[in-house]
Amino acid sequence: MTARRSLLSLLACAAIARSAAAQKPADWTRADTLRGSHTAPERTWWNVTFYDLHVRITPRDSSIRGSNRISYRVLEP
Repeated sequence: MTARRSLLSLLACAAIARSAAAQKPADWTRADTLRGSHTAPERTWWNVTFYDLHVRITPRDSSIRGSNRISYRVLEP
């Protein structure tokens, strides 16, 4: 990966993280931001075990494409 692509990848990730940080509730901790809260009602029945993230940044047409495959374990019905 060239230095330019690395820089663009870093900037894209920073922009996404900044956008997500602006939307989080005031009582979230840094740990919640990094891995998610296990105590939120919508998160109590499952636990992520693996993320398979693929991102392709194309500076020529200013596009970002990707996919994310998530494996999880059901904790309760």
